[in-house]
Amino acid sequence: MVPLRAYPGEVLPIDRLPAALAARPSADLAYLTLGTIFHSAPGVFEACLAGLRALPLDVVVTVGRDGDPDRFGPQPPSVVVERYVPQALLLPRCRLVVSHGGAGTMLGAYAYGLPQLVVPQAADQFLNAAASEAAGAAIALQPGTVTPEAVRAAARRLLDEPGFAAAARAVRAQIEAAPGVEDVLAALTRSPADPANSGHPA
Repeated sequence: MVPLRAYPGEVLPIDRLPAALAARPSADLAYLTLGTIFHSAPGVFEACLAGLRALPLDVVVTVGRDGDPDRFGPQPPSVVVERYVPQALLLPRCRLVVSHGGAGTMLGAYAYGLPQLVVPQAADQFLNAAASEAAGAAIALQPGTVTPEAVRAAARRLLDEPGFAAAARAVRAQIEAAPGVEDVLAALTRSPADPANSGHPA
């Protein structure tokens, strides 16, 4: 295994924040996403959104490129629902991320030192949720326990208890200390005869 620094995603020249977000003076946001596959999980989005709406911060929801932003009906001005928002533009504005725990979302959020509420649905997400909780940077709600009340209580803890943010920043420091793509590529393509691969001085 070769360690590799996690990146929150590229910002393309065409990427923009939606007008409803770009115009907001506040960067005090919660980001709710279930990724590109699990956004249709019955009731999970609805419970998470109902719990987050009660918090004193704005909520950004992404429902996937083939999702319907109108599925939740009318929302208060504090809630913005979009199909897609470039993660690398959105995360710097956030205080909290609520997601399924997919690796891209999870590591992207930790690259900005953000505490997380993880509601795993399948695959590696349960392992990611457990690792995040073990690091002290997240709270996980397992399937069948995701209710508006549970989401609201967990989110309040993540926002109010400073230990979660401190642990998330510690994960960010670990990410920043890992070698970047250029360093890993150089190491993988270096000739075996190169003294730099031997671990010993030439």
